[in-house]
Amino acid sequence: MDYRPNNNASALASRTSNTIGVVTPTVSMLFFGSLASGVEKGARENGFKLLMANSLYETASELNAIESLRANNCKAIILHSEYSDEKTLIKLAGEIPGLVLINRFIPEIANRCVWLDNTSGSQVATNHLLSKGHKDFAVVTSVYQNRDPGCRVESIKNTLAKNHIKLPVKNIEEGTANIEGGEQAVKALIAKGCKFDALLAYNDLMAIGAIHALFDAGLRVPDDVSVVGFDDLSIGIACRPRLTTMHYPIEEMALYATNLAIKLSEPDVTPSKQTHLFIADLVERDSVKKL
Repeated sequence: MDYRPNNNASALASRTSNTIGVVTPTVSMLFFGSLASGVEKGARENGFKLLMANSLYETASELNAIESLRANNCKAIILHSEYSDEKTLIKLAGEIPGLVLINRFIPEIANRCVWLDNTSGSQVATNHLLSKGHKDFAVVTSVYQNRDPGCRVESIKNTLAKNHIKLPVKNIEEGTANIEGGEQAVKALIAKGCKFDALLAYNDLMAIGAIHALFDAGLRVPDDVSVVGFDDLSIGIACRPRLTTMHYPIEEMALYATNLAIKLSEPDVTPSKQTHLFIADLVERDSVKKL
């Protein structure tokens, strides 16, 4: 008889729906596209529909996106929160049983957080370059002052210090976390006369931009400068040389977070005290040379 149930009416009657929401800064970026892909896979496997929203790196937009998803009776929400303060997020976790944070750790709601060990990831990347004989380092990092850039830079500095190598302040340059930002950051390093034969980038996009700038300056990768990225985006194997990087299991993390959020959203579920930490792995390709 061609009857089609009205999902909105059903959701209104039950005050809930088989809908999961995801909030990212901007899904157009490759990294956040992979995150959304992981959530979509989890939603599909559980018979859920998916709603997506962008926060555009703005706290107000982030909170408005969450309220919009709540207004659509989302049972579960995956939130990549860049700038909302911990107090606000703890309050939201108390109001939304199926809220899970991804790429953010808050001790008070640790069992709702799915995050990456940035410290060990940067340590592995730095040690890889050290093992190849490199001693003169530079870093291009994100200008966005969320937690990940600072954590990674600090880990790099500590790892070098343990090997009796100091990272000069002038050898750290900030830029937007994209190809253009990486290119401009390396141009700034070269303009300052910084000496380096190894470069660690905040992410793969900045690493590729760095390679462009080095090439324009007449420097070869990896013959003159070795470069390591972070994320393991598909674009890393499309460039030449193919990029050595740290694999950030963001899609796997997003799938895990989705299953966790759906579980927590079910009635009478008592959240466990289990924590949800992921580790980055080194992916060796062609952008690092042994000295």
